[in-house]
This record gives sequence, structure tokens and C-alpha cells, in this order.
Amino acid sequence: MQKRCFLLFFMLTGFFFTHELIGQTIKVEGQIIGSATDGPLEFATIQYGTRYTQSLKDGYFSFEADAGLEEIRVSYVGYETTNVKIESNLSFIQLGVIQLKTVSEKLSTVTITSGKYKRNIEDVTVSMEIIKPGLIERIQSNSFSDVLDKIPGVSLTDGQVSIRGGSGYSYGAGSRVLLLIDNIPALQVDAAYPNWNDIPIEMIGQVEVLKGAGSALYGSAAMNGVVNILTKYAKKQPFLNVETQVTTYMSPKDTLKKWWQLSPYTWHMSAAYARKFGKLDVVGSVFYSDEKSFYKESYSKFGRSYLKINYTPGQNMNFGVSGNFNFGDSRSFFYWKNEQSGAYLADAFNYSANTKRRFTIDPYFHLHGKHNWSHRILSRLYSVNNMAVNNQSNQSALYMAEYQLQKKWEKSDAVLTAGIVNNYARVNAELYSDTTFASLNHGIYAQFEKLFWHRLTVNGGARWEFNKLMVPDTINGQVITDERYESRPVFRAGLNYKLFPYTHLRASWGQGYRSPSIAEKYISTSAGFLRIVQNPALKSEHGWTAEAGVRQGFKAGGLLGFADFSVFESRYYDMIEFNIIRNSFPPAFAAQNIGDTRIQGLELSGGISGQLGQIETGMTGGYVYINPQYQEFNDSIAFYSSTEENILKYRNKHSFKFDLSLGWKGVQLGLGTNYLSFMEAIDKVFDELIPGVKAFRADHPGGSQIWYASIGMSIRKTYIISVRMDNLFNAEYALRPALLEAPRSISFRLKYNLQQE
Repeated sequence: MQKRCFLLFFMLTGFFFTHELIGQTIKVEGQIIGSATDGPLEFATIQYGTRYTQSLKDGYFSFEADAGLEEIRVSYVGYETTNVKIESNLSFIQLGVIQLKTVSEKLSTVTITSGKYKRNIEDVTVSMEIIKPGLIERIQSNSFSDVLDKIPGVSLTDGQVSIRGGSGYSYGAGSRVLLLIDNIPALQVDAAYPNWNDIPIEMIGQVEVLKGAGSALYGSAAMNGVVNILTKYAKKQPFLNVETQVTTYMSPKDTLKKWWQLSPYTWHMSAAYARKFGKLDVVGSVFYSDEKSFYKESYSKFGRSYLKINYTPGQNMNFGVSGNFNFGDSRSFFYWKNEQSGAYLADAFNYSANTKRRFTIDPYFHLHGKHNWSHRILSRLYSVNNMAVNNQSNQSALYMAEYQLQKKWEKSDAVLTAGIVNNYARVNAELYSDTTFASLNHGIYAQFEKLFWHRLTVNGGARWEFNKLMVPDTINGQVITDERYESRPVFRAGLNYKLFPYTHLRASWGQGYRSPSIAEKYISTSAGFLRIVQNPALKSEHGWTAEAGVRQGFKAGGLLGFADFSVFESRYYDMIEFNIIRNSFPPAFAAQNIGDTRIQGLELSGGISGQLGQIETGMTGGYVYINPQYQEFNDSIAFYSSTEENILKYRNKHSFKFDLSLGWKGVQLGLGTNYLSFMEAIDKVFDELIPGVKAFRADHPGGSQIWYASIGMSIRKTYIISVRMDNLFNAEYALRPALLEAPRSISFRLKYNLQQE
């Protein structure tokens, strides 16, 4: 009897104790950090039992769980997953700092542009390139366009970016590559054109370049690719960077072309600062540049200021605003006087002058809800006021808002991303027949991605886009009868298969679509004797890009590296390019639908980083071949081209880029080269009517190869002195007809850098 009573007492005690324990909760807090250079990790996943949460921007996390929790599981892309034990008999647990180890064997770089969330670059289904701050540092440029020019497969002609030959030369109107700054579109709305000098190069944290059609996620302007610039974020310890630099230009190889007695120069200074103050993050910079150009009577003076403020009031929420203000004056010309003594000069009527005032204001909000639902709102006000001579002034204002919804299923390795985008713009410009325009753009998109068997990644996405342009019934005496609104769906799909631990196979197909810009349809201006006129009947272009590739990683001693090979094909229908109007004199150009085109090619790129003995080594480079053709080539097309061969204008079939850096005991050496093959096809009118173009092209049939070198020295890890020489062998070359590029130059820079971790 006593034994039965004791057993009953024990069972009741156990029941009440267990019931009380189950009813209790514990609170767990901690911070997730990566390596010494990566610092706190935002959006690290913390699994506790069957539930999940994520770390905030400063790496901190906090959650409540049922008593009895024994461990948590912490994971982050590019780092080893870590299990942390929990003392379950406590009601409050402070785990402190949890440092994740880099998965160096993965040879991984994290990217977000391919799917609007963080992924290892080897797991994405499309070709991508990542630029780290180290390369930007060595370039020593005051313009971001110089940074892009170092990426395999990417070329720039007069500021017009092209990926794998997807664009030719469009006279500053209508980009097929979308520029993003912190995931927000940053093209000037009237011309769909990037203003490279507006980008805060001193605050760049990482640059991601997506090659191929990105319209399904990013819309019309992403037909040929996406360039996403991610700015630095604040950390607990302050970041301060102050630098000044002067670049001076030497005599050209042909001294007849030298017009100056005192060497032309460019001088710039910048200061950048970032720091956390409790829940408040502050990031800001200022920049000023003064250029006395090697082009006679040309100059550029501009300044900008950048500020980003972020506030994190509590767990899983942050909001803030960033802004960028730019101002400046410039003077330039479109084409030279001749290819000899007038190569860096122009006729008086060939010059244009411009005064700019531009600013952006970008409020944003992010909420990470329960069950791994996240909500993000991005918005932008973009105001442009370009005051120019020759009736080329333009003013515009863009209002953009995007709502993004994302859901992650950690157990099933799946992610859904969806969103709604709205844009409204007003344009009033002398450049467009002194007319006022308004435009509307609406888009809705979704993409789903899932990992099967820890090897196969499959994704698919779609976007529906609506565009409407509101214009007067008559412009320049011409009655406007074309359709002023349209809508179109676009789709994409991709696969990535992990064949071996360091080997990934990928294949993708994506549609592209681009509505012509206001500038392309309604521009009315002149450049010297050339006229550029409107074409209201211009239609939208569309097409697709397909790609197959393999990415192979390797590790040898202290070096990590990768090699990437891909083949691709792009088809464009009703492609838009500026062409001369038949039988016009003086010559008149207009944006026209030139028909259907096809670009096929291959790309081989690679990189190495790490320690080679005591030498810190970094190397990147790549070779790209393209075959850009009209699908229906005929005598009429050939008549206006400089060649009878079936090739699209303003493309280089072969390109090669290489960059090497070596560091030892505070000394950094750099060496690199860019090669472009001969541009076989240009507008025949340039050959015939602009002095010296035909002769210069005949004298330079081998294309161009430009070398550069640099040396830098760190003093007490705080001061950096560096020297860089561009166009090392003083080559004569022109990236587009009638504009000779810079002779050899040398740059001196002094930098003060304070960054405590």
C-alpha cells in the first residue's frame, strides 16, 4: 500500500512539474558576426525547435521559446552552419557573440541581384560578376564607369554600357542595362540613361553585374542585364575615409596632337563616414572633382553629397532614408576637328555646355514577420535639371514605389519573391521639342526558387508590365497617332546543378522587353553638322537570352579560385538603334526599329585570391567572343554601314580583360590590361563626312590594347600613398569614331583610412 501511495505521489508531482515547465518560456539573445572584415551579419537564420527568426542589421537577435530548449542552429550563406547549446534551466539566456566560420572550401561570394535575396554566386542560374572594394581602390577613378570597364563582357561607349554586345552606340539615350543603387532603379527617366558621376564611388561596398535578360524581376530597362551598386553600411566601430588625388596627362605619342603647354589635369577629393549610434545608423560622404580636360576647351566641375540614415526600433524591423545631391558644370564636344593636329580639338559649333542639378530621396521600410515572411517598401524621388546650350535643356521628376513580399521555407529550401512597382514621371524639355510629357509604368512580378536533394536549384519567374506615355496631339507640327500605352508579360526560368563539391552546372532562359525612352521617340537636337530628329512611331523591342555554363572552384595551398565558362545567345525583335534617315542632308539620325538581330557568343572568366607564401595575391580576368548579326541582312542595311559584312554596328567581336594585384608588408602592386578587337561596323556617314575617321580606322586595324599599373604603400595601416599610370605604352585608340581617348596619364593619391572592427 505504501509503495502504491509513493508511486501515485511521484506521478502527480511529475505531472505538475512537467505541466509548469511546459507553460514557462525562456528568452534568448545574442549577436551573429562573420569574419573580422565582414562584421555583423544581417538576416542570419536562427532555428529554435521548429521555429525560425533572423538577425537584424547589426547582427543581434532575440526570441522567446518554450522551456526545455537545448540548442539553436545558426546558418548564413557562405558560412558554416553552427549549433549552439542552451542551458534550459534558465529563464533568460545571453549567448553573447556567435562568430561563424567562413566556408572557404565553397570559394563563395554572396549575391542578392539574381533573385532579390542572398545566395552563393555558384548557386545562381545566370552569369554574374562581383566587384569588391579592393578593385575599386586600385582603379583610383572618380567615375564608376571606369570600374565597369574592368569587367569581362562589359563595355562602355561614351558612357553607354553594353553587356556581351547587347547594345551599340545610342548617343546617350536608351540603356538596355538597368542601373540599381541599393536595389533601387537609378536611370534618368527621360533618356533611360545612367549618370555615372552621380554614383557615390567612395561609399561602394559591393557591385553585382547580372549578364542577360533581367526583365522578369526588374522590368523594361533590364533587357540586357543589371548593374546593382550596394553601398556600405554602418558598424558599431566608426569608418572614416578621406582622400585626395590628382591625375595629370602626358604628351600623346604623336606630338602634333599636343595642343597644351601646361599639362591637363583632374583633381578630386572625398570624405566618407559611417557609424552606428545605438539603434541609429549614419552613413555619409562628400565628393568634389575639377577636370581641365585633354580635350581643348573642355572641362568638368562637379560635386555630390550622399547621406543614408537607418533606424532599427526593435526586433525584425528597420526603416530609413537615403539621399544624393549632385551639382556641376561641364563643356565637351561630339567629334574631333581631324585625326591629326585636331584630334583633341573641335570646331566651334561642335561644343555643348551643361549645368546640372540632380537629387534623389529614397525612403524605405523593412519588416521581417512571423514564419519567415518579410515585407519591404522601397521608394524614390528623382529630380533632374540639366540646363544646356543649343536648346538641349531638360527637366524631369520621377516618383517610384515598390512593395516586395518574400517568404522562405527553411525546411524545404524554397523562396517566393513577389512585388508590385509603380512609376510616375513628368518631363519638360527643350531637347524634346520644348514639350511636356508624363509617363506611367506599373509592374507586378513573382519568382519561385527551390532546392531539390541539396543539389538541384530550380527557379521560375514572371512579370507583367504596363507602360503609358501622355503626350500632346501635335509635336513639331507632326500629328501624333501612335499607340501611347501597351502591356506585355515576360518570363524566365533557370537550373543550377551541383555536380561535384566545387562544380556547378547552370542553364537559364529569360525574356527581355524594353519600351523606348522619351529621348528616343521625341529628341530634336544637333551635334555639329549632324541632326537628331524625333520618331514618334518607334515601337518597343523584345527578345530573349539563353545561356548554359559551368563554374569550377579550386583550392591550392593558400589560394582559392574559380573558372567559369558559358555559351549564350540573345535574340532581339524590332531592335532599336539610331540610324541615318535615308536621303537626308545634312545627315539626320533617328532611333529606328532596325529589325530582328541575333548575338551568339562564349565567355571564359576566372579569378584567384589568397596567400602565395607571404604575398597576398588577387587576379581576375576573362575573354569574351560575340557574333552580332542581323537575322535578315540586305543591301539596304549594308549601304549605311562601313562594312558589307553582316555585323551589328559599334560592337567588338573579341575582348580580353586582366587584373593582377600583389601585396607584401604594406606594399601593393597592380597590373592590368584591356583589349578590344577592331570595331568593324560603324555608320558610313562618319567615314565619309567627319574628317579623319576613315584614315584613323585604316591606320589602327588591330583594335586597342591598353595597359595600366599601380603601386601603393600603407603607413601604419592608416595612411596610404599610391601612384597609378594609365595607358602605360601611350597607345592611340578610339572607343567610338571621331573621339580619341586619353594619352598616358599618372595619378597620385593620398588617403587617410580609419576602420576599426
